[in-house]
Amino acid sequence: MSLVSPIDRRHFRKAIETKDFVVGNFTRSRISNEPVLPLATPVLEGEVVTAVCG
Repeated sequence: MSLVSPIDRRHFRKAIETKDFVVGNFTRSRISNEPVLPLATPVLEGEVVTAVCG
């Protein structure tokens, strides 16, 4: 099983850049090929993004 990284997804990068909740564009899952609407929200420690949930 190979790992899938979200770092090249626009909604993921935008959540890091804006430090805010982001709704991405309709796309297809890389794992299941099912339609998805990606969501991402940053986890902050003060003003530093430590993780992104999505």
